[in-house]
Amino acid sequence: MKVLAYFYFSFYDKNLKRKVDAVLKRNGIHYEPTVRIGKNEHIGITITRITYELKIDYEPLFIERLVNDLRFVVDPDLDFGFRFDFSEKEYEQSPLYELIAIGTNQRLYLENKGESYQTIRFCDTCGKQTIEQTKPLLINTAIVDKRNIVFVDQELVISQKMAELFDSWGLTGYRLEHVHHYGSAKNKKTAYQIVPTNILPPQNLPDSYLNDPVVNKLKCPTCRTGGHLFYPHHYNKTVLEKIQDFNFAHEYRARGPYEVRRVLLISSNVRNRLIENGLANDEWEYRPVIIT
Repeated sequence: MKVLAYFYFSFYDKNLKRKVDAVLKRNGIHYEPTVRIGKNEHIGITITRITYELKIDYEPLFIERLVNDLRFVVDPDLDFGFRFDFSEKEYEQSPLYELIAIGTNQRLYLENKGESYQTIRFCDTCGKQTIEQTKPLLINTAIVDKRNIVFVDQELVISQKMAELFDSWGLTGYRLEHVHHYGSAKNKKTAYQIVPTNILPPQNLPDSYLNDPVVNKLKCPTCRTGGHLFYPHHYNKTVLEKIQDFNFAHEYRARGPYEVRRVLLISSNVRNRLIENGLANDEWEYRPVIIT
């Protein structure tokens, strides 16, 4: 696996371009940004948008210096994110995957319409909270019946058809909870929330990742959560004895500044069956785990 730092930022000031290019050149980076010229119809002037999209081999101290050198660029997206280049073997032979996305259609990502949660203090130092579900999810179940699989506030919800398929496939590590319908009663369909019941052992992250100064600077010193930089899950081979088809990671991950959640990891069996049956397409995004 290769780790890249990904920068994406843009601006309209041509003079700023010279300063950015000078910083990049000083750091050994040769890059020509995308320049688009157009006319603003509202004010009747021509504007130039200059966009930088950089993928740089990740070395913590170098990237930290580069970010500091570019602080004069006023752009909320200046801070970098991680991109991971997995080998074909790492990607195709992984026993587990983090399910990042189930497509680009926004109707696949629904908001719970009910008051189904309560918060529990997770860390007194940073104030983050865990979310405990106390009532069934409340959504328009007709959408689930049409789409088969949706996300509702990060929870995986499936149709009756999918529930029957999962049962026939003998999938493990989950229970089904009924989802309540929101909207006209005539559109009500049966839908279920997948609740993983298997929690994996703690990860086996390499020391270089655990001690990454850039990542750690973003984390709470007490609960060790926070920030937007997350490495793929790493496990040693003993985890293979603990895997089921639906799993929660042992560790909690920050979701925004105030909330932490456990991450859902699905088995290669689930991924392969969904693909083979035409239920998952190329728009689905998975992140493999690394087994050492």
